[in-house]
Parts: sequence; C-alpha cells; structure tokens
Amino acid sequence: MSTRVLAVCYRNTSSGAEVLLVRSRRGLWTIPGGRVDPGETPGRAALRELREEASVVGASVGAPVTYVSVIKNAKDVLRLGAARAPVFLVRAEGDATSDEQWRTPTWFTPLDARAALVDGRIRWAPRWRLAALDAAVVRLQP
Repeated sequence: MSTRVLAVCYRNTSSGAEVLLVRSRRGLWTIPGGRVDPGETPGRAALRELREEASVVGASVGAPVTYVSVIKNAKDVLRLGAARAPVFLVRAEGDATSDEQWRTPTWFTPLDARAALVDGRIRWAPRWRLAALDAAVVRLQP
C-alpha cells in the first residue's frame, strides 16, 4: 500500500476547469496530499488531505489517474519505491473547515497552475508535481 497520496482537485467554471493548489511550509505552491493513515484507503486519505489542507470537501474518488515518485528532498531519491504515490482526480463539492488556513488554497487554470508549481523551485523539484497535474488535467478534457 502507498504511504502517500495526492489529490488534484478541480471545479468547472464558465471559462473552463480550474485546479486547486495550496502553499507548502516553505510558501511554495503544491498539490494537496500527504500520508495514508493506518487502516485508511488511499482514496479516503486523498479526500481527508484535501479537506485538511485546502478546506474543500471532495467527491468520492475512483481509480488513480497516475502514480508519481514523490521526491521532496535528497533522501527521497534513495527510496523511490516507497515514495510512489497514487494521484486522484477529485471534483470539489463544497467547503470545509481547516486548521491549516496558512496554506491559502487558491484556484488556478491548469496552465497557471503549471507555472505556479515551477515558480521558486530548482529545476528537478517540480517534475513529480507537474506529472501529477498533467495526468489529472488530461482526464478533464472533453
């Protein structure tokens, strides 16, 4: 079972789909996600992390749209197998409360989200985030 999950949350607007990003502890934009708790399914963990980090209630999730190797620091490179995380595409259904308001959840167009995920990071750092976003956005295309 995976130890981490990512939730690419989206909503449909009159101008097209938007995706939700949150701030990391370092203040950079990222995709909501985190650890799978003992006894929790990855899908439920994705919905919980979305609620905790972005104050959004998401629709139930289906199968992951992809899997990415989450590399947050140099030590993670040595543990690629353990860091492989499912990416779930989740439709926003409503608002929730969160203790993590510092994350400043913000809606972006997919193109603007790509730029935000790259901004301020060294060259290799955004790769897994962009792979997760791109795989989810492909599913949103009509």
